[in-house]
Amino acid sequence: MVDLPIEESNEFADDALFALLHLAERVLARRDARVSVFPRGYFDEGPWEILLDVFTSFARNKVLSISDAAHGSIVSTTTALRSIARLEADGFVYRSSDTSDKRRINLILTAKGLQHCAVALRKMEEAEGKLESRMPPPDRER
Repeated sequence: MVDLPIEESNEFADDALFALLHLAERVLARRDARVSVFPRGYFDEGPWEILLDVFTSFARNKVLSISDAAHGSIVSTTTALRSIARLEADGFVYRSSDTSDKRRINLILTAKGLQHCAVALRKMEEAEGKLESRMPPPDRER
């Protein structure tokens, strides 16, 4: 089976995509909070960090260049490039030449990438809901 570029897939409605974007932004905000406290290297999840960035760019109808993805990730440039190669080999993203700047290569989310992000984000939300439901009422308000 060949993954279609995400532009060709109408699987997700705008409301569902917006909800997933909100979840992804919460995950990224937590990442930013962690890296503001701990030294670099404690929470390296290169492929996941980059995939989330590509996903949020897609959800905002924007493209993310390889250099922007490497710069925006919390991992070294070498690790970011290895992570991008792995994401591409696994069929979650593909590279595409920028039409306005031939020197620039963009990362495009595939349908498989979108599906896996959606499932992972929904599972994270479900896990948070289960944890919250087990908390005594006073702790929920914090």
